[in-house]
Amino acid sequence: MKPGRGGKQRLVGIDLRDESLTAARLLDAEAAGVAADWRQLCRWDPELPPDTEPPAPEPVIAALADALRRPQPLGWGADPGVTGAVDAFTDRAGPLAIGELVCLREAVSRRLRGRIPADEQEETWARFQMALDRAMAGAARRAFTHLEEAASMDFLTGVGNRRAWEDALRVE
Repeated sequence: MKPGRGGKQRLVGIDLRDESLTAARLLDAEAAGVAADWRQLCRWDPELPPDTEPPAPEPVIAALADALRRPQPLGWGADPGVTGAVDAFTDRAGPLAIGELVCLREAVSRRLRGRIPADEQEETWARFQMALDRAMAGAARRAFTHLEEAASMDFLTGVGNRRAWEDALRVE
């Protein structure tokens, strides 16, 4: 990495921090409105239980806005800020996290649609899609891991059950 123009970090000609995207500024400024839209969409989503409400949506929205400031090519993996926020979100939401993130996609899309300058649209939607797709993949992995752990433990005692014993036996 080397400093680029204006002190921005550059990696092979790519700005790692691009604060010029309108979408990032809009999400920062309208985070409360996006959170309200997200909650409303989750309450009415037929794929989610009635009155579902995303737990603590603001950190996820802030991480998504920050991710919009940084390009994340496919080979780089998930945005670390989004990963941390979505991991904490998934720990609270459980298996519903993925469906709730679908509602976030719609809330952000509705909020930004028609408000992004033409010269920023392609880059904005590419970054948004990458960040949210990777967030959903991370939420799915984390929820699956939690379900796997729960399937191997007795809920009341916290002791491994027969499945855990058989898995340990297989390893041995």
